[in-house]
Amino acid sequence: MTRRSPIRCVVVTPVRDEARHMRHTIRSLVEQTVLPQRWIIVDDGSSDGTGDIADKAALQHPWITVIHRSNRGFRKTGGGVIEAFYAGYQLVQEDQWDFIAKLDGRPCV
Repeated sequence: MTRRSPIRCVVVTPVRDEARHMRHTIRSLVEQTVLPQRWIIVDDGSSDGTGDIADKAALQHPWITVIHRSNRGFRKTGGGVIEAFYAGYQLVQEDQWDFIAKLDGRPCV
């Protein structure tokens, strides 16, 4: 069953080496009462299987898209997250949506 809202939302999630948290993040969004129109997961050069986990989710849920960016060899805080977000934003900027959200790949504790 697809749970769509008349409000069109897209979500962009930049991630890098988040395999430890990624399944939980995916499950959390997939189980929401109202699903986004699209979810773009941007794998920013992970080396720990994050991209594989995201790819498996995209196979199960057609509203999830995964972008794989090359590994620059290090985590680039701040600017790297922004660059990854914009890579996802490029995929949806021409779409019809009401709002966009950035969702972190790891839970806040």
